[in-house]
Amino acid sequence: MSSEPVFRRSSYSNGSGANCVDVGAWNDTVVLRDSKDCAGDFGAYPTLTVPATAWTAFTTDVKAGRLDG
Repeated sequence: MSSEPVFRRSSYSNGSGANCVDVGAWNDTVVLRDSKDCAGDFGAYPTLTVPATAWTAFTTDVKAGRLDG
């Protein structure tokens, strides 16, 4: 188990990283954070953590257009 998530930034951030959400895998969860508020050690900034299975279901529905509306 990793002690900290490895984050990835959206490819749609125009390179600035100013208005993005970072997503990181950590053990059996997915961690989301605001790219503007992520300084310091993990745990020192606000995050949203969801089970990896829930994140997979969410992204599958987004890609399939089931959440459009």
